[in-house]
Amino acid sequence: MLKSCRRRQARELGANSRFSRRDTSLCEKTTNKETNMKTKTAGKKVNPKPVELFCHAPEAKAVFVAGTFNDWKPDATPLVRGRTGKWRILLNLAPGHHEFKFIVDNQWCCEPGCKAQHGGCPKCVPNDFGTMNRVLEVL
Repeated sequence: MLKSCRRRQARELGANSRFSRRDTSLCEKTTNKETNMKTKTAGKKVNPKPVELFCHAPEAKAVFVAGTFNDWKPDATPLVRGRTGKWRILLNLAPGHHEFKFIVDNQWCCEPGCKAQHGGCPKCVPNDFGTMNRVLEVL
């Protein structure tokens, strides 16, 4: 492996350049990259599960969801409005613990109309900002 790295490095440096056998920086980068790829693929594959989220906000103009599954990006995951004012989205989520919030007309909330700050929502947990996040366990 190291020999092929040295050959590749010599090609990249040019035929007329002097190549030192001690200069293996390119080889180390290649080796580290290959090692990382093996580590990532060596783990067990996880099949995502379809999960439907919904939010009843008939007066809303726009509803999004942000959470651990989309790096808390507030405009990355829009919900689609139904005829009755119920907003829905179908997500494929990996099994495990997920936290999220809805963004209803630019206002973050666990659920529209829920005024409880702590412990009042049965499906919520406190977050670092002094408010609550919804919790979803995907099996």
